[in-house]
Amino acid sequence: MDLPALPQRMYTLGEEPPALKSISYHTDDLKLFTALRRALNADEYEELKESKLVVFIKFKELNFG
Repeated sequence: MDLPALPQRMYTLGEEPPALKSISYHTDDLKLFTALRRALNADEYEELKESKLVVFIKFKELNFG
């Protein structure tokens, strides 16, 4: 089996720039959550709720800021 070609690394390992914003900053966009709900059918959404991403879904459903 041939391995796919990977893109060149942008940063040297250990010298990556610091994250400017946390993942919770990006999950606070109502448009993103709405678009996700529209893009998935009911079965796909339930499958997503059974994944490790459920914490973000629960935050949004509970209006946790």
